[in-house]
Amino acid sequence: MHIFEKPGSILKLAGGTALLLALSSGLGLMTVRNTEFMFQLSILALFVMPAFVLSLTRSQYVLPYVVSLWILGPEVRRVADWLTGVYSEVSLVSLIPQIASLALLLAIKPLKEQLYSRVSVYLLIGAYVYASVLGIAFNKAAGAFAVLNTVTPLLVFLYLITVKQTNEWRTMVIKVYIGLAVFCSVYAWIQYMVLPAWDHFWLVGADMTSIGKAEPMGFRAFSTLNSQVPFAIFLCTALVPMIMNRVWRSPYGLVGVLIVVSALALTLVRGAWITLIVAIAASILFSKSKNRLRSLLIIGVIAAAGSQLMPYIPGMDRISSRVTTLGSIQEDYSYNDRMGMFSRALPMIMKNPLGQGFGSIGRSTILGDKGSFAGMQSVDNGYLAILSNFGAVGTLCFLLALILMYKAARKGANPHFKALSSTMYVQILVIFLFVGSLSGFNAVAFWLFAALALMPEPDGIEGKE
Repeated sequence: MHIFEKPGSILKLAGGTALLLALSSGLGLMTVRNTEFMFQLSILALFVMPAFVLSLTRSQYVLPYVVSLWILGPEVRRVADWLTGVYSEVSLVSLIPQIASLALLLAIKPLKEQLYSRVSVYLLIGAYVYASVLGIAFNKAAGAFAVLNTVTPLLVFLYLITVKQTNEWRTMVIKVYIGLAVFCSVYAWIQYMVLPAWDHFWLVGADMTSIGKAEPMGFRAFSTLNSQVPFAIFLCTALVPMIMNRVWRSPYGLVGVLIVVSALALTLVRGAWITLIVAIAASILFSKSKNRLRSLLIIGVIAAAGSQLMPYIPGMDRISSRVTTLGSIQEDYSYNDRMGMFSRALPMIMKNPLGQGFGSIGRSTILGDKGSFAGMQSVDNGYLAILSNFGAVGTLCFLLALILMYKAARKGANPHFKALSSTMYVQILVIFLFVGSLSGFNAVAFWLFAALALMPEPDGIEGKE
């Protein structure tokens, strides 16, 4: 039944829209003299309101739209900062994906016994609530921001496991994700060769030396995301379904795969290459026997084409030198620095068996006390982050929930989605070795693919507009 055939739905839509307009108008009147804040608020409302409208109308496009904002939102923020001429660590515009994700709350339905175990979901929610309370209590502003950046991606998972949709819908979501990966890869090349003014403005303002110099071909490509690491994770998680299924990668085909692989090379993130190799191996293992040979042939074609095209890639010398360090990793500065941080952070975390909550480790600590436990910004290890955030008991609940969900995903009815979800559970184990936390876009990518095999089967009525 169409949305406008339901009087109750019309009232919800009208009421929600009126509330958002009233809130925006009220804030606008109160901040009429603060033009910068008003500008940010207008941009925020422009991108967030469609998410709530789509959710209120039960549109099938609400999730693809929210996921798109996580991918494109950072670029919107950079353009907004460039237009105002003011760089800030955190702005209203930077919160677009987090606030838009709250719209999913309007569509999430009560938990029912489906493929997943309700016990696993309760364990997961319990661990998140515990870490959220501790984070806000101990880490104040850093904790509040980390809660927002960590909990809102979880809504993607809760939406998927409670809302009935067809296999065609799941295919549509994957194709949108892959389409965004191809688009962002093309933009990464434009960014790398030209460096648009808004990206240059952000590079200078953020002063992230790990990215490189703020000049064309002098930095590691990050495209529309916040840095090269989440961009590399985005491309890795897109390449797996592109290689697994030709339907998912259409209409881009193998050309699209090569474009994404070339952009991944521009990130110079070695951990992403390792993660991709493990993920492809896992996907082949989990796939049907008849699909394994096809995947191996595709990998062979990509490798052959890549070897022919590599010499023509600008900056190939930097890429080659980065790859060769994998053979002498003990002599690599980045590796030794990472291991040093790990050895310093682990004793500090073990002294707090109850955990310190969200915001105790990672980039969000820039809002807190940089001299305390909450000041460990650069410990790029997800396992340390889990221990720090959840404590011993919370970590046990979190890991047990993932194990139960993985087992449930292996029982999925559709072999393609079952293999893709199973691969993601393996992939996250490797990603945790290089990424400091399951938050932001990293979490969105994981929860999206981890839940595809856990979705309830449609009954022919729900899941349509």
